[in-house]
Amino acid sequence: MTCLIGRQEREGLGRQVRESEDLPARGMRASSRGRGRVVSFALKGGSQMRRSFKPKCWLLHGVRSCLLDRCRPAAHQPLSIGFSLVELLVAVTLIGILLGLLLPAIQAAREVARKTQCQNHLHEIGIALLAYHNDLQAFPTGCVEWRSPANPTQRQLAWSAFLLPYLDEQPLFDSLELSTPFDSPANSSAASRVIPVFVCPTGARGTQLESGRGPCDYGGIYGERIQSPNYPPKGPMLIDELVRLSQITDGSSHTLLVAEDSGFVDGQWINGRNIFDQAFAINTSPAFENDIRSEHPGGALSLLADGRVKFLTENIDLTFLAGLCTRAGAESTHER
Repeated sequence: MTCLIGRQEREGLGRQVRESEDLPARGMRASSRGRGRVVSFALKGGSQMRRSFKPKCWLLHGVRSCLLDRCRPAAHQPLSIGFSLVELLVAVTLIGILLGLLLPAIQAAREVARKTQCQNHLHEIGIALLAYHNDLQAFPTGCVEWRSPANPTQRQLAWSAFLLPYLDEQPLFDSLELSTPFDSPANSSAASRVIPVFVCPTGARGTQLESGRGPCDYGGIYGERIQSPNYPPKGPMLIDELVRLSQITDGSSHTLLVAEDSGFVDGQWINGRNIFDQAFAINTSPAFENDIRSEHPGGALSLLADGRVKFLTENIDLTFLAGLCTRAGAESTHER
């Protein structure tokens, strides 16, 4: 460590040294005792005053040592580097509080993004359904040859399989053997393909295969069982029967075509069991029933026959919900 002596200190030091050296020349007596010099001053009345001086080299050495000692840190004072235990605990506590405040907000923001993506999926499905209707003058059949215990050889092909060419999946559609059942070996390879537009990003199942086949979190509306039995079927997605827009007399803006049916065990885009008649409130159906349900907080998304996507809340009036699931029931079009 280097210490610099100020100008005034240097000048004072020089004067003292010069005076100590010039004393003999001024008629004063000087004697040396040990390492110092004793100077006698003659005063009035014949008395003398004696004063001792250090030699020049020892005076400089003393000043230098003093200044260095002041600048040098004490050896018994160790440098403090790092945090104490209390400081560390306080920092960890503050970080925990901040994370507790931020995580719910981050999760909510992520759910908003997933819900928007799910809405876009339904919007794409709606465009494809309207394009299909524009070409064939009808919506696709909800299910071709529903399979029953009495006739287990039925094909049971879903509306979503016939929609593939309108979802930019023409090569996949061409690889299907539509003359055979959905679960035939001839269709096993094509049916194992996961089609992102049929998967809700919020669903816990995600893109995991269902019984070896690509999942589908959206089901066609076959009718409703809230108000009365669904016979004859009241919805726009029927079994072995086409429905045209002209047959939807309730209005395309008041009739559901497709809705979320997240996590249903037979929810596969090739399996014709992905149609249903609504029987429960939103998000309340048992696991074995396919119904309008999702893992979005507070409700589920649905697609109307005019191509609009609508979020149905869990507290929607059941009478109004039943009316949305019929194509020609003449129910009230105003939600209560």
